[in-house]
Amino acid sequence: MNFSIISRLDTSPALKKIVAIMKLTTLGLILFTLNISASVYSQQTKLSLNVKNTSIKDVLYQIESTSDYRFIYEVGKINVDRKVSIHVKEKTIDYILSNVFGKEGVNYEITDHNLILINPITKKKENMIVDQMQNIQQQSKYLIGKVTDSSGVPIIGANVKVKGVSMGTVTDVNGSFSIKIPSGTVLQISYIGYLTKEVPVGTQNNVTIQLLEDNQSLDEVVVVAYGTQKKRDVIGSIASLNSSDVMKSSPTSIESALQGMASGVQVNTGDGIPGAPQQIKIRGVGSISSGTDPLWIIDGIPIQSKVMDNSIDGETNQSILSMFNPNDVESIQVLKDAAATSIYGSRGSNGVILVTTKRGKKGAVKISADIKTGFSNWEKTDIGYANNKDYISIMDKALTNVGSGTYDVSSTIRNLDGATETMTQEEALQTNTNWANVLSRTGSFYESNVSASQGTDKGNSYLSLK
Repeated sequence: MNFSIISRLDTSPALKKIVAIMKLTTLGLILFTLNISASVYSQQTKLSLNVKNTSIKDVLYQIESTSDYRFIYEVGKINVDRKVSIHVKEKTIDYILSNVFGKEGVNYEITDHNLILINPITKKKENMIVDQMQNIQQQSKYLIGKVTDSSGVPIIGANVKVKGVSMGTVTDVNGSFSIKIPSGTVLQISYIGYLTKEVPVGTQNNVTIQLLEDNQSLDEVVVVAYGTQKKRDVIGSIASLNSSDVMKSSPTSIESALQGMASGVQVNTGDGIPGAPQQIKIRGVGSISSGTDPLWIIDGIPIQSKVMDNSIDGETNQSILSMFNPNDVESIQVLKDAAATSIYGSRGSNGVILVTTKRGKKGAVKISADIKTGFSNWEKTDIGYANNKDYISIMDKALTNVGSGTYDVSSTIRNLDGATETMTQEEALQTNTNWANVLSRTGSFYESNVSASQGTDKGNSYLSLK
């Protein structure tokens, strides 16, 4: 009984029609899903290529090996033996193929299952494209304009570009500009410290554009000690140097790196001996009784900037800061106002110098080497040394003025410690030694800095050797 009913239902025309509609609907959904999947894959998949003087065929093979794309083209109609050089990183397939084929005169289409069909452009289609480009050029026109601020003062060097197109210019000393643009486009005008403005270009050939000041950039909040202030209030109270600024003058110490590089910071070198301390004053002398040295903070740790030990028998003290290699400095910030005392207390009353050293960055191991060598000598050797006759004459006058007679060479030599021989006045007049040449010589220097750094998600490391 039941089997006969099923048999009658299967042969029903209405049921067959419903089943056919369901099959077509299912097939359409499958095709639609495949189309969306191919479109999404082509938009989200990013590829990187770095090839030089390689045939298009090999480039397509490389793309196939690193992605799910497959290329289909007719041999003989597409010049795949042409050499190309491409260097792209994280770009879509459309961007890469436009660079691969360039002006080759081909058209490509991404179909289902990520198949890419490459076909040559027919002569008719190529002519249509040329006609469209000519129409665009015929519709272009020259636009003359001027960019001013809210007070009507011309803005020099403002950027004027066509929105969405790599076409633009800059204003001259009068704030004026001229540019050839397609009709119906939109101009984007921008300048540092002003709000970017978009101006639709209609039929006019001359425009005047007024930019408004961007006060928001000066109202940004910056951290000062454990509080915050507006950037406009402290913009002159902080001086910043990056690693390239620090090494501009090839300094021998962190202290000398600040010389002439930060406003309001005075650096006085000592006697020139390597490692000797240098006097640093921020915004002048703040006290006549207590110390005037600023507080040094290196990677968050306060450092004593005074000498390591007292001098003995005229020896020069060594500065603790001379132990730090300027090549290891990433940045230096000089806090010059009283806000620094809010966290560092009275120690920061003479200013605070924050030093951040270099550290490893995420990626492969990076090794750097910096080697310097050279020679040095006096530019002028005649520095005022007296010869034998002049020296004896000067000493005679000095002794005569104090009533001690004349200068006796032999008695002077006998007073020297360990002297066993002497000479007469006549022998001294015949001896003329250039002590500037004896005490000096052509100097040479050699300096090498080697560093290695690496960083990961778990940490970073930086090693250096000077």
